[in-house]
Amino acid sequence: MRHVLTLQKWIARFGSIAALLVIGTVRLHAQTPEARHTLVVPTFQQYLRVLPPIFALNADAQAYNSSERGVIDTEIALRYPDPLEASVETLVEAYQAVYTAPFLMDHALWNEWILLNWIEENGIDLDAVNDFTTDNLEDPYTVRVEARDFNADGVHEWLLDVQSSTYSQLMVLIGDDNHYQLVRTPLPYFALGFPYTLMGSGFMQELLFEDLNGDGIPEWVLAVGGYGANHMNLGNLLVLQWHDGAFRAGLYIDYASPAGGGMQLFPSGVSVHFEDTDGNGSREIIVRQEQGDNWGCTWTLERVFGWNGAMYSLTRDTRAFDLVSGCEVRAAEEAMWRRDYESAVEHYERAYTLPPVAEWWWLDAFDTEQARYTAARAAIAYTLIGQHEAAESLVDSVPPRNEDALTLAAFIQAVRETLGDPDAMCQAAYNVFDFNCVSGTDSCLGSPFGIIVGATAENIGYYPSHPAYHAPEPEFAGCNPETFIPTTTPTSVPVVITPTLQLEYTQDVDSTLRDSMNAFRDRDFEAVLHIVDQGLMNPHLDENTRGALSYMRAFALEQLDQPEEALRQYVELHESAPETSWAVLAALHFEE
Repeated sequence: MRHVLTLQKWIARFGSIAALLVIGTVRLHAQTPEARHTLVVPTFQQYLRVLPPIFALNADAQAYNSSERGVIDTEIALRYPDPLEASVETLVEAYQAVYTAPFLMDHALWNEWILLNWIEENGIDLDAVNDFTTDNLEDPYTVRVEARDFNADGVHEWLLDVQSSTYSQLMVLIGDDNHYQLVRTPLPYFALGFPYTLMGSGFMQELLFEDLNGDGIPEWVLAVGGYGANHMNLGNLLVLQWHDGAFRAGLYIDYASPAGGGMQLFPSGVSVHFEDTDGNGSREIIVRQEQGDNWGCTWTLERVFGWNGAMYSLTRDTRAFDLVSGCEVRAAEEAMWRRDYESAVEHYERAYTLPPVAEWWWLDAFDTEQARYTAARAAIAYTLIGQHEAAESLVDSVPPRNEDALTLAAFIQAVRETLGDPDAMCQAAYNVFDFNCVSGTDSCLGSPFGIIVGATAENIGYYPSHPAYHAPEPEFAGCNPETFIPTTTPTSVPVVITPTLQLEYTQDVDSTLRDSMNAFRDRDFEAVLHIVDQGLMNPHLDENTRGALSYMRAFALEQLDQPEEALRQYVELHESAPETSWAVLAALHFEE
């Protein structure tokens, strides 16, 4: 007996085509304890055709759709690595159904399938065209074609520069007789609202396609980057090499540079050169980038990468610091942290004789917050080497003013009130930052430009390593006197660890779903089982989360070669919640 009521509801909700699809391909049967079922792997066409009704079930429930998208993308990628059996129409329909949140799915996978199948369905001969447009698609691709011999075997491959309103990528194809296959590369793609790598608006530029190391096979060098955000320009340099029928990353370099008014990294901020610097016949890759820090110091970083016989690796890393006041301030601060106060004074004095960085207009005079902080720090250094008059002169140069952040005002006042007494000065300065620096905030100084004291942030910007996320230690931001070093070593006391009973379930619902999804995407199915088995014990699971966990559990059991347990889980999921999208997916995996 078939599930008549369920089928009627499918017909009412999705129309006769979807209902007939269920009858003809999934063969969904009534389940009883005595019924026998068989675990099956659905065809790609079957899988794709249930996606539109699945997402129609919960069109207004983004939480449902987000978890389903992650599971579906992972399952499709695992089961159907070369899905040319599906028609372009079916692919597009399924893609549009799951596209509603573009940052939650693998756009590259879907766009590759659609384009490759379109080329085949339309009989495109890549040797006969320089470019083409898929005009019969709702979101057409504009494709530029170039014949290129990537592996130096005398037979060319094809490089496709693919652009649409929502997608941008460079693709390499091999094949013949109008049947083409994608060659995987580690290149990122860019999709509307979601650059696959975090590179602002998306930007990729080919720098070189030549044999650099003399092995006869060309290197393919590409720069990936974008426009700056949060005071930063970020990017990568990729050196790709053909190896055993695919591309491998022979070199992957991260680079960063101050934003520079929103200009692109190339040519602003970073440059790449190819030169044989040691005369060995192999050209090195030289990356030069402009850098800066939160002290107003700027420099050029030069990294040289040479061929070692197997790959490119870093051979030289040098910095050429600019003659600006900020670099001396940085050197002075580093000397203060080493307690080398005489060297710190020398650097502070040189800082006052040099110009600031011209482009950094907020550092163009010593009446800024950082300049006032620097004066107070220099006063501490003078005091610690006994030059009290110089310390007093510096403090007099920074009178109280209402514009200062509260922490900065308190710091300057603490130094002013303890002039001439090194121990009292250090203690007072320490107390200011001990009480006022709050981790994860800018409260140590409060500058709108993120000038955070007590640490050096190269290429300053708000990112996880930014000091704003880690408030500086008080002795670094204020003072670090000898009196704060313990003179005796405390006697160690053995610690007795008493075993405690671990709870079977310790995570909340959201954490369980997130962690299981991450393990699922990583294809760590042992971890999926561990997380899901704990999570299903939580009495507070909502219906969708329970369905997601149950489905991932069944799939994990299947991948771990436990077919009977997987089948039981699929059938149980369908029987327990037959009207949910997870039940529809589960029904694809079994038949009588």
